[in-house]
Formats: sequence, structure tokens, C-alpha cells
Amino acid sequence: MLHIKSLFQQNKLSKPGKSSVIARQYNAAHYFDRVRKKYPRIDKYFIEVLASHRTPQEALSLSTLKDAYRVHADIKFPPSMCDLRARQFLLTIPYIVSFSDEDGVAYFYSLR
Repeated sequence: MLHIKSLFQQNKLSKPGKSSVIARQYNAAHYFDRVRKKYPRIDKYFIEVLASHRTPQEALSLSTLKDAYRVHADIKFPPSMCDLRARQFLLTIPYIVSFSDEDGVAYFYSLR
């Protein structure tokens, strides 16, 4: 028990709870910043792809959106990004919204 307590005190382990949630959010934000640095026009391209999809009825699924992005930008959406992280990333772009159907498929459209 003393060994585990000393690891917590040395910050080698983090206690579950609020601090670990904040750390995950920080790591995600840092990752998104790196993606934007590597692909500086990524937000603009997604906004352009979704420009004609402004209602839930016109929304694109995540896989369709990734394909449309690849065609529009002529580059693949960051390949190491899993679908959950991709959804989180897309929701950091202003005016892009998402919803899921009863099967859990994510759809995206633009409010602009």
C-alpha cells in the first residue's frame, strides 16, 4: 500500500476522477491542435463539404463525410483518428453539429 501511495505522490499514477477527465480533454485538445497544424485547411474543407447540408434531413454520415472530404481536399482524413475521436474533432469546428440515429450512426450538418 505504501508503494502505491508513493506513486500517487510522485504523479506516476493519476487517481480516477475529475483530474483524469481533465487530462484526457487536454490531450484531445492538444491532439486536435497538432492535426490542425499538420492540415491547416482542414476546418475550411469540412465547412465547404457541409455547406450544402444544412438540415438533419440532408446530414452526412461520418463515413460519407470522410469520403467527401477526401474527394474535396484530395487528401485522406487523418488515418490514425478513430471514429469517436473524429466525431469529437468535427464538433470543435464552429457551426458543425451532429446527431446519432437509433443504431448509433453519427450524422453531421452545418448550421451556416
